[in-house]
Amino acid sequence: MTSNEQNTDEKRNVSYTANEPLVNNSDLPNVVNSKVAKSYDFFRKGEFFEPTGSVSKAKIGAVIRVLESLGDLPSHIDVDKLFLPGVTRVVD
Repeated sequence: MTSNEQNTDEKRNVSYTANEPLVNNSDLPNVVNSKVAKSYDFFRKGEFFEPTGSVSKAKIGAVIRVLESLGDLPSHIDVDKLFLPGVTRVVD
């Protein structure tokens, strides 16, 4: 294949030449900033981050039980061994 031949990304149905960038470098900061902002906004609105800095032992226990039931974790994990004493603020 020569550098002037047309390439096709079949997964995304995007055509480009071998010497042509997919994103113009002058647009890169805007593209990156836009994606970062959207990702951050998604995680903040979805309450994926604990705003108080505390970790709920009950919630972690519930997640562990679900993962154990799915076979994604071994049985009988001691929840207390997941936290760093003096570092992790545990509630419940």
